[in-house]
Amino acid sequence: MWCNIENNERQQKGGTKVKKLLMNLVLTVAVVAFTSNVWAQPFTPTMAGDTYDSSPDVVATPEDTAVDQNIHDAVNLLLGTGHTANEQIDGLRWGADEEWVDLSTDANDGTFIFISITAANSNTLGVYEVGGGPDIPVLGPNTGFLFSGDGSNGNPFDAALSPLAPGANFGWFLNTTDAESNTIRWDSDPTQNVFGNDQIGLDHMLTYHLDGLSGQTVWIQIGANPPVQYTFDDPYLLAWEDLDLNGSGLLGDEDFNDTIFLVDRVKPVPEPMSMMLFGSGLLGLVGSRLRKRNV
Repeated sequence: MWCNIENNERQQKGGTKVKKLLMNLVLTVAVVAFTSNVWAQPFTPTMAGDTYDSSPDVVATPEDTAVDQNIHDAVNLLLGTGHTANEQIDGLRWGADEEWVDLSTDANDGTFIFISITAANSNTLGVYEVGGGPDIPVLGPNTGFLFSGDGSNGNPFDAALSPLAPGANFGWFLNTTDAESNTIRWDSDPTQNVFGNDQIGLDHMLTYHLDGLSGQTVWIQIGANPPVQYTFDDPYLLAWEDLDLNGSGLLGDEDFNDTIFLVDRVKPVPEPMSMMLFGSGLLGLVGSRLRKRNV
């Protein structure tokens, strides 16, 4: 009987420790989940509510358009996939993308590739060093409604090299010029987007991590130079919305396909959205071990 009491006490203590660990993990997952929801903010209510997704989740999915090239079309072009809706590439979304770091070395230049533009506006991609420094245009201006190339020798992607020093922390900007020659500057940092009707700093840039493209080779053309082959290291896709807040409360048409760029040998500074999934995995592991103890 005494042994049974001791065993019961041990089980209770062990259960208490596991419960405390479980509670800590629950809190950790809650914090990470909360962080994932505020990473790429703010959005309009339609984007924040994920109304363009048939199965709403924590990832804000952009609108699909019927006639233009969508973000999932660019992913299909690059990865050879067969996605038919933007919600199908939610798993590629990267959360925090306000600040980036240049991974260039003397023999490893950051590379920016123009993939697509589906806008009547004229758009130019650029970079600036965080903490000071001028805006530096790198690709554009471009306008149109088709992919700029297909990555082949006969139809290479337009590209540019990073103008920043290796290791520099930087942000992206997009200069948008409309038919009336009005130019608005959109920033990867939403707090800087207080132009036009956008006085609350909405997020104009979505980022997708295309790690499936790592190690693959395409043809690119830098300026007037002959096309050259380029092998990806660890690329990301930048998808921009170049229209500001309209009277219906939407950020333009919210398709974020007005300019699409592929960038390589640069990376976002914060942690990815997958940290939430990692935390959930740890929680599931502890829950499994707890059930085994009680059997």
